[in-house]
Amino acid sequence: MTEEHVGLWTQLNLDQQASLAEWVTDCVIGLHVKPNDIAIDVGANYGAHTQTMLDNVGQNGMVLALEPNPDIASQLAKWPAAGRNLQVFACAAGSANGRGLLHVTANPGYSSLSAEAVGDHRQSLDRIVEVEIRTLDSLIPELCLKEVQFVKIDVEGWEIEVLRGAVSLIREFRPLIVLEMSLHKVGAQHENKAFLLCLLQDLNYRLVAADGREVTSFSEGCWQLIACPVDAESHGLSAVRRTIESACESYVAHGFPVWTPYDKFASSRDEKP
Repeated sequence: MTEEHVGLWTQLNLDQQASLAEWVTDCVIGLHVKPNDIAIDVGANYGAHTQTMLDNVGQNGMVLALEPNPDIASQLAKWPAAGRNLQVFACAAGSANGRGLLHVTANPGYSSLSAEAVGDHRQSLDRIVEVEIRTLDSLIPELCLKEVQFVKIDVEGWEIEVLRGAVSLIREFRPLIVLEMSLHKVGAQHENKAFLLCLLQDLNYRLVAADGREVTSFSEGCWQLIACPVDAESHGLSAVRRTIESACESYVAHGFPVWTPYDKFASSRDEKP
């Protein structure tokens, strides 16, 4: 990454930074999820990134979409791909199987099992619903998984709980992991932030932010983290940083399009790199 690409983020307002982070995520999926892969979308929302995963894995691959909001999950379950190469789980991911309270916000994209995270976003609370919680590790025996190449996690402050319940999956399958988040929003406790980075580093992952900076300290803020397994070439740190560079250039070339969860990038229908 050049200083130009890193500096791009400082020139954008918060809405543009959030949109660029989503653009980067879609580009990472587009270039690193391959035919026949198994990809997991944790916090699928309305399925914008789920669709990109489906486009890439093809008929012989599989996408597992976890969405705790029952209204949204029921919509995903009606997709034509559901039951074929898409499996929808109407549940949250967490550190243990059980039940939890989902704080559903007026903008459902900010809904979270973390009441603190909802408060940080200053979102108006619509309702609280009890939902099922599953660990990602529990999906391995249930689905007889032999491999997982990619995991996207967008759970509004619940990232640490998801990772706690996915250690076996991460250790065994070494997927590329995209966490859509801001480090300063991952819980109020100093040790929680340190745990997130130390866990992934202990699992032999290197972490890069959406602006291409390698993240080595929990004090560094960013819109998202991409965790790259050290022992992978096709989606290691160098390959992912090249993808980020291309994504940043493409985002500028497309005129700084605005992300919406319903229509992806409202101001652009063109192909991304």
